[in-house]
Amino acid sequence: MLRIDIIAVGSIKESFLQQACLEYLKRNRKYYQIQILEIKEESQPSNPSPQQVLDGIEKESNRILENTREKSYLIGLTPKGSKVDSTAFAQLIDQIPMKGYSCCTFAIGGSNGLSELFLAQCHLSLSFSDMTFPHQLFRVLLLEQLFRSAKINHHEPYHK
Repeated sequence: MLRIDIIAVGSIKESFLQQACLEYLKRNRKYYQIQILEIKEESQPSNPSPQQVLDGIEKESNRILENTREKSYLIGLTPKGSKVDSTAFAQLIDQIPMKGYSCCTFAIGGSNGLSELFLAQCHLSLSFSDMTFPHQLFRVLLLEQLFRSAKINHHEPYHK
């Protein structure tokens, strides 16, 4: 069973999003060993300079790396990443063990994203859309797509 770690900057405060995450975590446990690790979001002054924003992104990205398992297939989630449809995403997930990895780590940055240096160290940079999503909502989208990919890979029906 593939181990999936989701390392996310910040925590989910809205109860409806927490409930959605819990529901998809429950559904996913049949297919994956899955866990979510929340790391601290860097505080910023009310009007941060561009350098302060970059410094915060770098610190958050470093914390993600510090919490990534050795020999994990690392996927950075960024609007600048490659786009795939749900079937291609399922194939990508299905191929990770064949590449010699027993763990896949998805990194969700904070409101300012992930650092370029971090993304350069990822095996893959992935985008779900050209649209912008709040990073708390994106966690629900990722969990849903992981569940959908498991259903596709196991040839099980899933509503469309």
